[in-house]
Amino acid sequence: MDPNERDLDLLQRLRSVRPLCAEGHDDDTVVSWDDLERGLQETFLTVAPEFEPTRIDGGLYVTAFEWVFAYEDIWRLITTRMRLRSLELAVTGPTAAELDCAPFLAGWVSVRSDGDTGAHLVGDVDAHPASIGPMIHTSPLCGIDPDAGWARTVSRWYRLGDRSTPTEFYRRWGKKAEGISAIAIETWEAQAICVAEQIEEGFRGA
Repeated sequence: MDPNERDLDLLQRLRSVRPLCAEGHDDDTVVSWDDLERGLQETFLTVAPEFEPTRIDGGLYVTAFEWVFAYEDIWRLITTRMRLRSLELAVTGPTAAELDCAPFLAGWVSVRSDGDTGAHLVGDVDAHPASIGPMIHTSPLCGIDPDAGWARTVSRWYRLGDRSTPTEFYRRWGKKAEGISAIAIETWEAQAICVAEQIEEGFRGA
């Protein structure tokens, strides 16, 4: 089990929360507190420690205002926790067992993130637990060692196949890959970005 699997599940549950109607209460839109998974309740209370559920007709609810106010903070807290965990994991790399269980990424290209603040990988993925692929744009990169055949993103480990050039990638994917040359970076640049982040967060010496 990947160390971030629990947080990935929490993010999925967060996405799936649907407001309910509570007639006669504010804008009639609320979220059932009791329907929130325990981990989401705990995270909600972390970002809103003064929060107390509103009681309506014997049930406990989060008002629309409270939910909207806390949602982005909950998302940020979980994804930040995952990123820090993954940066630390990438310093030592995966075990053989972890790599054996990882999705396989072939024909990949490293690309800059929006705002040039990080890096991602794009490529042809196999055995990904969530992707409807086959082409994937990974979550932010936290470490990569092509010689050892692995990459670590915020979400998970990947086994790496052969790298593509931007031209080869465009030839493979056509219009889906338009603009890839403009954001593609060399592997050493992606590695340097990850190492700089690991140093900044205190997981690697300068």
